[in-house]
Amino acid sequence: MIKYFILFFLVICNCTLSAQNEILSGKAQYNLTVIHNPKFDALSDRLKSHLLKSEEEANSLIFCLNFTANESSFATCSKDEAIKSGLFTKSNKTVHANFETKVLSYNNSSGASGSVKENTYIIEEKRDYIWVLTKETKVIDGYTCYKATTTYIYETKIPEEITVTAWYCPTIPFQTGPNGYFGLPGLIMELQDKNVVFGLVELSLSKETIKIEKPKPAIVISKLDYTNLINQKVKEE
Repeated sequence: MIKYFILFFLVICNCTLSAQNEILSGKAQYNLTVIHNPKFDALSDRLKSHLLKSEEEANSLIFCLNFTANESSFATCSKDEAIKSGLFTKSNKTVHANFETKVLSYNNSSGASGSVKENTYIIEEKRDYIWVLTKETKVIDGYTCYKATTTYIYETKIPEEITVTAWYCPTIPFQTGPNGYFGLPGLIMELQDKNVVFGLVELSLSKETIKIEKPKPAIVISKLDYTNLINQKVKEE
């Protein structure tokens, strides 16, 4: 009887210690590197100059990702520099990701020459990423990371299939990453989407649950409906 009691006590202790040591949240910072796109060389000098300036400014940006097991928020660490990120991220507003509903949400920026005021809407995108996992590895900041890819259609006059490459770390079991990407069995340490690369520069994990920033209360609208709304406003002007 005493033997069983001791065994039961040890099991309880182990469970308690595991709970105390459980990591519940984290904060990560990423830099952004813009790889020059040769397609820009065919543009007019004025437009090319504008894009090159945007690339240079973006290369100095640092992004903050706050996350728990169920959700995350992603934005520039300095709100004053958010406007510089618009060409290279899903939004220059804070992007909230819910891993359970697989929905990205963020407030709108001012659009159509100011006819749509910023924060009037919460734009929602349903994202069910289909990742292809590989055995290819590389070490990032001392962590062994694995390569995974997913694809999407980039809607332009000639739609283009884009491959996104992520390097994730299974030993940091949070299914999140920069720029609204999630769904891998580990934190995304590096991600390339078109000619934009996000690279981890700082990581901290916590046994406490942190509050994740959500969009400001507003009218909820799908990304497609919001795009159609902006296009209509442009025609009216």
